[in-house]
Amino acid sequence: MRPVSERGTGVWGLTWRLALVLGVAAALAWWILADTEEPDPEPEPTRLAEPDAPAVNDPAWRPRARRKPAPGCKPEAARVCLRGDAWWLDSCDQPYEIADDCGLGLCDEGECEPPPQPDCGGLPAIGRCDGDVAEMCAAGRPMAIDCGADDRRCIMTEDGPVCRERSADDCDWSAGATKCEDNVLVACREGRLQKIDCAMMDARCAAIGSLARCVREPRATPSTEACGPCGCEEELDDEEVCDGRDNDGDGHIDEDGCAPVDVVAFVITDGRGATSYLEEDIEAEIAGINRGFAREDGNGLEFRLADTIWVSDPELLELDEGEYDVLVDTMAYPAREEFFVPILFTDQVFIGDVPRPGVSTVPNGMCGGKRRDPSFYPPMGLIAIAKRRWPTTVVHEVGHFLGLCHTHGDHVDAVPRVEGADGSPIACDESCILEADGICDTPPDPGPSTCTVRDACSIECSGGESPDPRNLMGYYPECRSVFSRQQALLMRSVLHLRRGWYRCMVGDGCACDPTLADCPEGMTCRAMASTADGSDQGWRCGMDGSALPGGTCREPRDCSEGSLCMRAPSGGSICIRPCTDETVDCTCTQLADNPWPICIEDTARARG
Repeated sequence: MRPVSERGTGVWGLTWRLALVLGVAAALAWWILADTEEPDPEPEPTRLAEPDAPAVNDPAWRPRARRKPAPGCKPEAARVCLRGDAWWLDSCDQPYEIADDCGLGLCDEGECEPPPQPDCGGLPAIGRCDGDVAEMCAAGRPMAIDCGADDRRCIMTEDGPVCRERSADDCDWSAGATKCEDNVLVACREGRLQKIDCAMMDARCAAIGSLARCVREPRATPSTEACGPCGCEEELDDEEVCDGRDNDGDGHIDEDGCAPVDVVAFVITDGRGATSYLEEDIEAEIAGINRGFAREDGNGLEFRLADTIWVSDPELLELDEGEYDVLVDTMAYPAREEFFVPILFTDQVFIGDVPRPGVSTVPNGMCGGKRRDPSFYPPMGLIAIAKRRWPTTVVHEVGHFLGLCHTHGDHVDAVPRVEGADGSPIACDESCILEADGICDTPPDPGPSTCTVRDACSIECSGGESPDPRNLMGYYPECRSVFSRQQALLMRSVLHLRRGWYRCMVGDGCACDPTLADCPEGMTCRAMASTADGSDQGWRCGMDGSALPGGTCREPRDCSEGSLCMRAPSGGSICIRPCTDETVDCTCTQLADNPWPICIEDTARARG
């Protein structure tokens, strides 16, 4: 949310702005542009980009269901794992019939692992830590991993227990607890201290009720003075266009004119091209995604399988956390003009050495409409899916990819709050902003560690809460089937963001002018340094950083919303927007040594 003002309109507001223009114009001659961004080093081509990977659907490796052994060969001589199921071999070593369909389970040495248990051996679906032993419900199959055997900790995350190395940042606070250390918001999240510098958001660390948060002081802007503390109402068009907004005010977003969402499946195979997945399995998952996203209110999404790429890399059949992170940062995707959702299908996925049914990146550290993680994120991201998974795992992970949090998440709200003069949130600020998932129509969910699902998906929580176990972003997999309306609307908006980012990833990127705000939403225009051969890269759109206009920055890519990192002689730097008369919420002034005017409103910290 943009900052708002308690100041009124009229003569006083005009006098204040004129005085501010004169004062800042005289005082800010010392600002210098410090926004030259070094180009990222060329990543090593990932194995997924190898053009000579063997074709896994070669008939030589595809078992044929003959239903009887070859002539002259005896039946049921041995069993072997092929395409994720157990097959009979005849005495001539030829597969001829499925001996056991492993479903969403693994096959090993010709045998399917035991089927899921209805109650997962008494474990909650999310698992738990018993001391330093991770007790995991692996898609209905109980298992235990002793993290303490090599002196690691078992800690609970939103997705379940993981084994983590011990560190100086280890913590064990009560869930949701936060505190201020000077102007730094500190929380204990998933067993580690998380620190957020409120100064990056032009904010101060303060208490809101029992919680510490980054609180942004109100300040006057042209639109807030003209329209009140909540700004101006957005003007609606008569015609809906594909732009991530409700243009016609009918409660739907992009319901007309948007193409279906492409999915590109990457299927990991062993050195012979053998895999646990058939083409039909991938098609079935696309059908499952479409069932999960179908809605009668017009806010659903449609997905289609654009391509299946078979990748021969046995090491990735057991994908660990480090390998996943490398793929997220360096994966070279196939050249495609249109945006797509990349989904990697493999045998097993491990996070913190504990198996997971799936994992996904969120769009630039955002979920629930808020930036939750100040780290730098690549613009594309990746979903990875294990063979051992819940029937709704892929839909759940696509929800994360399109910007949804878990309903039981414990994220620290890294987005500044706007407060009134008495310290209370202003009326136009959604009351649910501090809730874990940031979505107002999903009831509070303490999570499956304290809630038990009964027959017919009724739920009982120790604290008396009443979450919706049917929500696809919850961790009650036996009940998951729906997204809420506001979740569906948010995913449509995020889809538009991701499509805009993708256009700036292909080819030479998106050239831009820092004064025109002409980058896609969620991206900022930045000066790219010259390359090694001396060629000038000019200005290009890059992903928004976590620092807001008026907040402090350390480097150019920290800044967001079109702001540039500008250095002050007193030390440190601030994100300030260059502007024109059409820049929203800006009073422009021209500095002697600056090539363009800047927004006075963004310089409040420099004056203070």
